[in-house]
Amino acid sequence: MILSVRKMLLGIVFTAMVQVGHAAEVADVAIVVNRDNPVDELSLKELRSLFELQQQFWKTGSRNRVALVTLKAGLPEKELILEKVYHRTEEALNRDWMLRVFKAEIVSSPVVRASSGEVIKEISRLKSGIGFIDASMKDPSVKVLRIDGRLPGEPGYVLRAGKEN
Repeated sequence: MILSVRKMLLGIVFTAMVQVGHAAEVADVAIVVNRDNPVDELSLKELRSLFELQQQFWKTGSRNRVALVTLKAGLPEKELILEKVYHRTEEALNRDWMLRVFKAEIVSSPVVRASSGEVIKEISRLKSGIGFIDASMKDPSVKVLRIDGRLPGEPGYVLRAGKEN
């Protein structure tokens, strides 16, 4: 237990030390799930509940825990999700994950991947997986969910960079 807490602390310290780059912004972030997941749409409130792991099981009756797959710090997709879903910084979010694991409120913090392509691979193998990617990277191996009735690219989509929303 102590070793895993130390590893988590080292990961948080490393994340905090990473300089946040200002790479080209993505236009939209797509929320993706496994192709076999029966869910097609979420409200922003439901998405927040899943991403915060307040809701740890799908409402479809699945007994599998929601497996959250996230992108590493500093990517534009992650910055947009921090702003529009989490409403906090990467550092604050990592502190929250660590505290919740320590209190045994959640089993573990999310799986972190380095690119949208890696998130797609992970979600395609995890039956209960959910994650986010640069919408331009979507492919048929995962399902893109509607958020508040809209898909990436549609007018009024909530997970769009910029001031439209």
